[in-house]
Amino acid sequence: METDKQQVIPDPTQPDGQSPVSSAENKKKFILSGLILLVILIIGAITAFYLGKSPSKNESPSQLNKVTSNQSPKVLEAKFAHFQYLSKPNFGKAVPSSFVQPSEYSVKGSLPSAQQVVSKSKISLIPVAFAGGEVNLPVYRASRHEITKDDAIILASKFGMNGEPKKDGYEPPAYYGFIWDDNNGYFSVIGGSGTGGYEFYQKGPGLSGSAPSDDEAKGKAKEFLLSKGLIDDSYFISGVLGNVSDISKRTGFREDHKQVYFRKKLQGYQVYDWIGGGGSPIADKIEVWVGVNGRILYAFDPSFWTTVDTNNKTDYLLKEPTAVFEGIKAGKGKLAWIDYDAINISTGGYGPSAPGGNFVFHGRLKNVEIESVDLAYYHQQEAIENSEFYQPIYLFKAQATLDWKDDYTPQGAGEEFLRGKRTTVTLIASAAPDNYFFETPITLAQGGVTQPSAPIPVYYPPVIKNPTPAPTNPTNTIPTTPAQQEKQSFILKLGVVTDLDDLKRNVVLSWEDVSGTVKYNIYLKIAGDNEYNQAALVGTGNLSETVGVNKYIDYYFKVQACNANRCIESNEVFLPQEQKPTFYMKLGTVTPGEDPKIEVVLSWSEYPGTVKYNVFLRNSPIEEYGAALTGTGELSYQAVVNRHNDNYFIVQACNNETCYPSNEIFLPKQ
Repeated sequence: METDKQQVIPDPTQPDGQSPVSSAENKKKFILSGLILLVILIIGAITAFYLGKSPSKNESPSQLNKVTSNQSPKVLEAKFAHFQYLSKPNFGKAVPSSFVQPSEYSVKGSLPSAQQVVSKSKISLIPVAFAGGEVNLPVYRASRHEITKDDAIILASKFGMNGEPKKDGYEPPAYYGFIWDDNNGYFSVIGGSGTGGYEFYQKGPGLSGSAPSDDEAKGKAKEFLLSKGLIDDSYFISGVLGNVSDISKRTGFREDHKQVYFRKKLQGYQVYDWIGGGGSPIADKIEVWVGVNGRILYAFDPSFWTTVDTNNKTDYLLKEPTAVFEGIKAGKGKLAWIDYDAINISTGGYGPSAPGGNFVFHGRLKNVEIESVDLAYYHQQEAIENSEFYQPIYLFKAQATLDWKDDYTPQGAGEEFLRGKRTTVTLIASAAPDNYFFETPITLAQGGVTQPSAPIPVYYPPVIKNPTPAPTNPTNTIPTTPAQQEKQSFILKLGVVTDLDDLKRNVVLSWEDVSGTVKYNIYLKIAGDNEYNQAALVGTGNLSETVGVNKYIDYYFKVQACNANRCIESNEVFLPQEQKPTFYMKLGTVTPGEDPKIEVVLSWSEYPGTVKYNVFLRNSPIEEYGAALTGTGELSYQAVVNRHNDNYFIVQACNNETCYPSNEIFLPKQ
């Protein structure tokens, strides 16, 4: 922190070089000197405390935490391994920054230093450790409480809802909920492996009149949440909108209202949360509707049960924005938001959102000019048994031109409208060094931190541009014809995906026969990486193989068919991560109709904030879902299907920002 210092120039005409002053002025100078001395002492104490926690100039954090491949056991400085491991952020379904060609990036002016970003981004003054020109910022552990019936009853009483709740959904840690519902209002406490929050709304009749002003609505909303102990000083009001949402089908009335949004801050920095499977972050955590005469109509917090212990922290080194930007250009960042409102595409007032639809697969950005860099905290909601962290990320805000890939024809006037439009986009990336992300837990030992072998950076496996084919015996080489030698590629297909009991699942890959092949090598790439692993997962002479993968990571696969002379590659197939059900669907009655038709009743649990439920059908587990059978505001749907087909159903709960999936229901052919 810098302070302005005024220099007093002595008057040589006075004794001892002093200027003439009155006794009152002497008193003022004495008080001022005391205050300056006190400020200097405080700054010195804070600096000494954090310098004491940081590495010395002779012990660079990058050296203490350097990852090597041949050290066993590995010793690291204890403070950087306080959490045993740190999970690398995946930012939900945001699009990898390889969406943009490196040549399309530029910077307006120059990128700031980490120290400059720290000073600019914070909402209020917080201590930050500086050592040897490097910046360290705390990473915090988060935890989520598994919701009990007693928890739900206590929270419901704060909203005036009493008595026994109605139970809904499955047992923990799957989706479950406790519901109070009467003629006056509705209140639900929801929980699950990756979520946990509440929703409240009044029921009719509504009041006539006008909603309060923005300032009055802010005051009423904040007073309501504070009085019930639902927020603390870590939240601030991030915006007010008027009548952008309507839940009159549930409440039984419409009433003029203001929607007040609250966003979390952590030690002065804004926090962005991603829920597993979601594309857009949850930036505004709490939503409160204030109606006529200042009455509270609606309140919603999707992650009320997530807490942060600000004392459980570790100072982590921040990467310089220049280094992070190089990673973004190399495809290691994510394109998180596009400001569609700025180009007259309404998002219902919810502002910038994640790219979606065909633009994810066929769109691109051109002339991306970085205008600013900000620092924020990132939190990814995980399964309740997994560790969660709040860790720093960089937000690169830029102007970019929207376009379509050369081999894609825009579908309709809406997609054609996007071409050439210039708007604001945000790219994001971790602000912590890659070698802080460990796959294996680290154990504390005397004098440092040890583990059986050197830590391996998560999601950054070795890569090779042209994998070497497996060695073969020339005497056993199968000859190929000239036509076969001219073959440039072959077809790879993604088959059955089988869920296992733990985090793993099996995927069956199959491919066409390429004559003369000695061995087929299967390669894997994790979404966000530029290139494939150096070593083949499997080398086989078969035309199919079962591969075990993590359920909650996006993967790409490619197969090489190799003979003694060369290798050719298949097409690339994509396996998206499994989306945990956010709410649950059930199969009801199945009624025979005029052959071959049958009527199937589907019903599902209510998901808070939903505007529309979309019902989808497919006839095979390996085909994609097509257009929605229907979009409805109800909690059930009667579908008519062919009884001679296998039928798979899934429902999406969509609000004005994004959609969340249910579980899938399978109805075998009759």
